[in-house]
Amino acid sequence: MPPELEPLYNRMLCQVEQLQHSDPVFCRLVLSTITLAYRPLHLLEVGALSDLPEKMSANLDKVVKVVNKCGSFLTIRENRTYFIHQSAKDFLLERAFDRVFPSGMADITYTMFSKSLEIMSKTLRRDIYELRAPGFQIEMVEPPDPDPLAAAQYSCLYWVDHLLDCDRGHTTNDVVDGGSVHLFLKRSYLFWLEGLSLMKSLPDSIVMIMKLENWIKFNESPNVHAFIHDARRFAVSTRSIIEQAPLQAYCSALVFAPEKSIVREAFESCIPPWIQTKPRVEMYWNAMLQTLEGHTDWVSSVAFSPDGKQIVSGSGDRTVRRWDAATGQQLLPALEGHTDWVITSVAFSPDGKQIVSGSWDRTVRRWDAATGQQLLPALEGHTQTVTSVAFSPDGKQIPTLHVSENWLADGTTNFLWLPTGYRPTCQATWGGIIALGLSTGGLLVLQFEQRLKLVI
Repeated sequence: MPPELEPLYNRMLCQVEQLQHSDPVFCRLVLSTITLAYRPLHLLEVGALSDLPEKMSANLDKVVKVVNKCGSFLTIRENRTYFIHQSAKDFLLERAFDRVFPSGMADITYTMFSKSLEIMSKTLRRDIYELRAPGFQIEMVEPPDPDPLAAAQYSCLYWVDHLLDCDRGHTTNDVVDGGSVHLFLKRSYLFWLEGLSLMKSLPDSIVMIMKLENWIKFNESPNVHAFIHDARRFAVSTRSIIEQAPLQAYCSALVFAPEKSIVREAFESCIPPWIQTKPRVEMYWNAMLQTLEGHTDWVSSVAFSPDGKQIVSGSGDRTVRRWDAATGQQLLPALEGHTDWVITSVAFSPDGKQIVSGSWDRTVRRWDAATGQQLLPALEGHTQTVTSVAFSPDGKQIPTLHVSENWLADGTTNFLWLPTGYRPTCQATWGGIIALGLSTGGLLVLQFEQRLKLVI
C-alpha cells in the first residue's frame, strides 16, 4: 500500500468509528464482510452475509445507508459494492486489521459460511424461476424481476470456499453426520444445482463438491462423506443435461441415476408424477465418470495434458476441442482449420502450452492451448493421411516418424516397408521410438536414431 495514503485512510476509519449508536458496529460488519468476499457483492448479498440485524439485512435501503456510512472506503455501482481502490482494502487488512477484525478473521469467515447456508436454505427451491416446462432451455431463460436468486448467488458459488477457510475447530459441529452441511445437502442439493444452472455456473458445483470431498474426513463423518461422494458422481454424470435444461435435475438426472444413488433416494419425491414407469437402471454407479459431449461426428483421438487436468479431442467434424477433465466443461471454442473429414491424432506439448493435430487433409497444425489460436501455417508435405502426431520430449519439435499406408516414414520419406502382420491400427511416437498397435492384439516397438540418415 502506498505509504502516503495511510494517513488519509486512517482519518476515514476514525470517522466511521465515531459514528453514533450502533453504526460503527454495522459498518465494521459490512467492511469486514466485503474485505473477505471473493468478488464484489450485490447489496442484497451484503445484507445476507454481514450478520446485520434481521430487520436491516433484507432491506435494501437500510443496507445502502450502512454502506454509505463506511467513510469513503466503498462505492456502489449498479447495486454492487466495490472498494474505491485496492489500496483501501490493503489498508484494512494490513494497517487496521485489529480495528476491523477485533476478534480475528475466523469469526467473520465462519459467519460468511454459516450465513451462506442460511440464505441458500431460505431461498433455494424447486423451479425457483417458475419455468414449469421440464425441457425449458437455458438460453431462453430470462431472470424474473426481482430475481429470487439475487441474495443467494454469491453463497451458491462460494459457500464451500468459506467453509474451507474456517478453522476446523469452528466447523466441527457443521461437518459431522447430521450437521448443517449434511442437512443442507439432503434438503437442497438439487435446488442448488438448479440455481447454479440458472446462473450459468453449473461446472462450479463439481469443483466445489470435489473440494468438499477432499476436505471432510471419512472416518469422522462417514454419512456426510458418502453423500458428497455420491453427489459428485451425480453432478459429473448429469452436468450436460442440467446445464442445458435446469429442470432436468428432477427428471432425467434422477430417473437415470442408479437405484442406490444416495442423491436419488433423497430426492425421489421430486420425480414428476407423469413419469409413471421408471426405466430399469444400474444398481450402483459404474466405472464411467462422465461423457463429454460437443463434437458433431465420431471422436477419433483423445489425449490428456501432462498434468492430467485437461483433455484434448479430435473428431470427424474436423474440429479439435479442449475439456476440463474434472468438470467435463469445454474450455475453448472448437479449434477449426483442418479441411478434410477426420482429425486422426491430437497431442499436448510436454509443458501443456501447445496442442498438435494431424488430419486426413495431410497437414499437421499447432495451436496455442490457452487461446486456441493456430500458431503457424499448416505444416504440409505429407502425401497421405497424417495418422499420428506428437511433440519431441523437449517440446521444440514435432516428430515426423509415422506410418504412411504400409510404410514407416520420416516426414515424406518412406524407409521401412511393413509386412501384412505388422501393419498397425494405431501408433504413438516418442523421439526416435514408434509403438505400433496391431490388430492381433500385439504391440510392436521400434527404435531408430534421432536423426535418421536414410542411406544404404
